[in-house]
Amino acid sequence: MSRAVRLILSIAAVILIALLAHRQAEASDGLLASGAAIGTLLLGAWFTGRLVALITLPKITGYLIFGLFAGPYGLQAITHEQLDYLRLINDFAISLIALTAGGEIHLALLRKSARTISAILVMQIVAVMTGVVAVAYLTLPHLVTGVDFGSNAQLLIIALLVASVCCLSSPAAVIAVLTETRAEGPVAGMTLAVTVCKDLVLIVIFAVVVSVATGVIDPESTRSLVSASTLKTIAVHLLGSLAMGAGVGFVLAVWLRRVRVQIPLLVVFTCFGIAVVSESLHLEPLLVALTAGMLVLNAREHDAEALFDTVEELSVPVYCIFFALAGAKINPEALALTWPMALVLVGTRTATIWGGTTAGARLTGLRSAWLPLGYLPQAGVSIALAYAVKETLSGLPDISDKVFTLLLAAITCNEIAGPALLKLALVRSGETQKDA
Repeated sequence: MSRAVRLILSIAAVILIALLAHRQAEASDGLLASGAAIGTLLLGAWFTGRLVALITLPKITGYLIFGLFAGPYGLQAITHEQLDYLRLINDFAISLIALTAGGEIHLALLRKSARTISAILVMQIVAVMTGVVAVAYLTLPHLVTGVDFGSNAQLLIIALLVASVCCLSSPAAVIAVLTETRAEGPVAGMTLAVTVCKDLVLIVIFAVVVSVATGVIDPESTRSLVSASTLKTIAVHLLGSLAMGAGVGFVLAVWLRRVRVQIPLLVVFTCFGIAVVSESLHLEPLLVALTAGMLVLNAREHDAEALFDTVEELSVPVYCIFFALAGAKINPEALALTWPMALVLVGTRTATIWGGTTAGARLTGLRSAWLPLGYLPQAGVSIALAYAVKETLSGLPDISDKVFTLLLAAITCNEIAGPALLKLALVRSGETQKDA
């Protein structure tokens, strides 16, 4: 029996057991349901990742595919209720992934490449925002049928919201592919650095656009313009996340220098702590863990090796669950309903990212034909902002539902195809290790 057949049978067995367990436990409590969901996602995603790896696709593509087929929009081995119970696990995964990212960012290298990173980041944002806003403004009324988009100002603000989501890339997907391929080099380093920095900038941009959008859609709202209170909220959110990350990083550094035991327990406790406290204080777990990882690496680089080796050992099950959860949230019906506009949006995003990245790289003398492919993946943060767009447009229910469905359809395409294109870029650039 071939390896592929054995893996397919294993995946089928996992789904069958999950379906039988779900049928038997419909009246069970949330804890038991979430435990069953974790087991299903972990085993099924792991087998599917190994299956797609046989055709040289990145394993996280397999994790996403399993989540899609096993999730509430597929075979319903995982239900919407179970996904709700797994929010803490999702935040834990984000924290561990961000901790990994922080452990890859040397401040000395960041300072050395600051000009290149800034050029690529700015050119990408300008290109994507300009291109997607123009295309969305001109085509939304024609391709999204049955909806009156109202005044030109209202249509423009909707296009800005769509473009803000399109600008985002996925640090989690980038880190997962880099970890899997053990890639090192200019493309790998620049992709991770720009992706992380860009997402931090876009959180601020998105908050400002939402504030303006609220005023345009609801003129009686107290948030009709970008107010001082809005900017204060953004500042507190970002600075609070940075401050908490610095505190966590300091504790980790002290532990690694003086205690030096129970590192796996320390990592798990730290990531769960970041997830719980960030949710309670409305902070950004990705930013908290990223700051902590950077501080530990740059303050105690020698001692940090044990910490990040442990993080790497924990990464496979965490990636399985995180990306399978992301796949379970994909709604194929959204793609079926809005595929013409979704394809236009995906094509425009791809072309503008390519153009902006190429322009930014050339401004600083960086030559890499494959670098633009690194910024195509999208995942959890993009989906979260799509929900925020839906909430912002809640006063226009017809428009809100259509735009939300369109964004989910476009994110789905980028979510599935993006990691494979990133791996292609790394392979073509010669930065992957042959034994990866």
